[in-house]
Amino acid sequence: TAGGSDPYELTLTFMRAVQYLPQELTIRVVLGPNFGDTLIKKSINLAQQVKRTIDLIQSPDSLSLAKEMCSADLALSASGLTKYELAYLGTPALLMSIDEAHDTANKTFNKLGSCYDAGRLDNAVISRLSEEVRDLLYDVDRRKAYSEAGRQSVDGLGIKRVLELVDELT
Repeated sequence: TAGGSDPYELTLTFMRAVQYLPQELTIRVVLGPNFGDTLIKKSINLAQQVKRTIDLIQSPDSLSLAKEMCSADLALSASGLTKYELAYLGTPALLMSIDEAHDTANKTFNKLGSCYDAGRLDNAVISRLSEEVRDLLYDVDRRKAYSEAGRQSVDGLGIKRVLELVDELT
């Protein structure tokens, strides 16, 4: 998953990286509700070109997205707000940043031990990214540690605290 719109086409980078993984894996790619027609077409074309099955899930509602996240052994995601949802749900994640601001925020988040920081998209090397994903898939203990750290780090009450602060200020 790469967010609701994926203006940097991170989805395509992830799809290129997973095409070389073992065939027994189920790969599901979430296409956000604000993906442009061009990116959707590129995603469909790439999914058809690779020699493995890649299921594309287009514009899932919140419940369906949560189910996708919960069913994943590993999520590949942009390092935006989705990282908090993945952590809260206990879904181990490899996160890639799309720019310097996201990279800085992700490094702080990574210190919690709840994810693997794959760095910035503009520095990505597909073969290396594929190796990182493969290594994480074969390391059950590491994924379990990410899951537990995520659940401990994100309690899901952040919006409540923000609203309480707003109430105090007004």
